[in-house]
Amino acid sequence: MQFSMTDFMGNTEEFRIRHDAFDTPTLQFPMGDKFKSIFLVSYDGYRLSVIYGPEKSVATIYIHPPSEAMYRLGEAHAYSGPYLGVVSGRYSAAYAIDDIEFVRNLEKTMLKNGNTYDTGRLGAEIAYVVGTSKLGLKDLILVEPSKGGRDLYTRDGTVAIQARFLIQRLPADQFKTAIQNALVDLTGKLQQDYENQDKMVRGYAILSYVDTDGTVKSIILEVPKQ
Repeated sequence: MQFSMTDFMGNTEEFRIRHDAFDTPTLQFPMGDKFKSIFLVSYDGYRLSVIYGPEKSVATIYIHPPSEAMYRLGEAHAYSGPYLGVVSGRYSAAYAIDDIEFVRNLEKTMLKNGNTYDTGRLGAEIAYVVGTSKLGLKDLILVEPSKGGRDLYTRDGTVAIQARFLIQRLPADQFKTAIQNALVDLTGKLQQDYENQDKMVRGYAILSYVDTDGTVKSIILEVPKQ
């Protein structure tokens, strides 16, 4: 039996229940042109997470959009700090949010103990909340972190976001370098998006990071086509 589930963005994912009338039925999820067995399904009030296939791949279906009920954002303000020197000329406006509070214990645990996928997921979700709450973007689509390309984009294809979340604790000099390298990478990826997306007219780089005092912050760059 095959059935589908639709997320808040209108994307539909197919599921299949397979039973040969003898063995225990299995719930399956598509991988390429085949369906693979699901090992775990969990729901936290926003995300339905599915672990499936021989490599324990993860898929996330958002029943509800990320919001400030998950990530409470401080005020966004114009930013001209020391991290921007290496991307001079690559952005048209810069903003910062100096305090992002993780409201729920689940996201706090993901931040503290999560893997690379979890970190990518947190960064994309923060970027979603920033995009909808601070940048006024509508019909924003979240992409699986493992898929590459745009991390988020508007349904009409006119706006793309590249997002990243740096969580490693580093000495001050290495920390600055990590931030700068990430900004260079994100702005570069947006130029690739401009080349690949004919309708794109605006891009944002949203870099979230855990500062040396443990506070989660974000730098937002508006990146024009060059």
